[in-house]
Amino acid sequence: MGPHIGGDMRLLENSKGVNPRLYVLIALPTLLGIAHHVDHVIRGNHVDWPIVPMVNSFTYSLVVYPVIGIGLYLTVTDRVGVRYRVVVGSLGAVMMWFFHLRPWAVEPPSDIILPYADPVVGTVAFAVLIAPVLSLLVTTGYATYSPRSPTDRRKSAWVQVGRMAEDGPVDPSEIGERDAPPVEEKPYKILFEANKCIGAGKCAEVSDNWELDLETGIAAPRAYFIDAADLEENVRAAEVCPAKKDDGVIHVVDRRTSEELAPDPHGDGTLSVDW
Repeated sequence: MGPHIGGDMRLLENSKGVNPRLYVLIALPTLLGIAHHVDHVIRGNHVDWPIVPMVNSFTYSLVVYPVIGIGLYLTVTDRVGVRYRVVVGSLGAVMMWFFHLRPWAVEPPSDIILPYADPVVGTVAFAVLIAPVLSLLVTTGYATYSPRSPTDRRKSAWVQVGRMAEDGPVDPSEIGERDAPPVEEKPYKILFEANKCIGAGKCAEVSDNWELDLETGIAAPRAYFIDAADLEENVRAAEVCPAKKDDGVIHVVDRRTSEELAPDPHGDGTLSVDW
């Protein structure tokens, strides 16, 4: 007999993608960093390649932009998660501190403020330096505690599945049964492979039990346990799901027999979840 699985029907639920606010927080230090590099050119000190034929700290600091670009691409394509964003943000803040704010810095605050005849302008230029450091710290903190990306959730979900399966293989039909309502009241349940949801929204079009989060593009059921009155619409939601090459990621299961009623791509009632 397989392990007794707990009642967390949302084990693999992927209810939030990367929060759009995080993209704003990534864009802010990027734009401020560009403003600081422009300031280098305006005041004419500590300027290196590609402005003049010399490679120094100015040139090295330009590496941050391709790193940010690659990070955004990897985030959008769901290849990196929170750990990458935290590491990049932390390194950016440390780099700014090392070059500008530490004792014996390569480019101390005086080198930013004094070249300007107007001290107000110099102070603004220094503020343009401080702002990216603060925004990087905020971005790093937000990346740490904001809703995780699908990559992070998939890793976490598989860790949880692995822990539950330490004593044997996971039987998907047992998921959620510990805290489930009586079979007589809710004879059917939904297993949802949310980590494979592609956000097509077909389920929400045909069933009131399903909703699509427009911010994250991920679907979710309002109830995981249903009775006969709600069976037809949830079966329809499972049948129209186009994920997994039309095999679907919504599985309606008869709790009395552990048979999959929909989408049942195998045609024999066996559960078609990929766990």
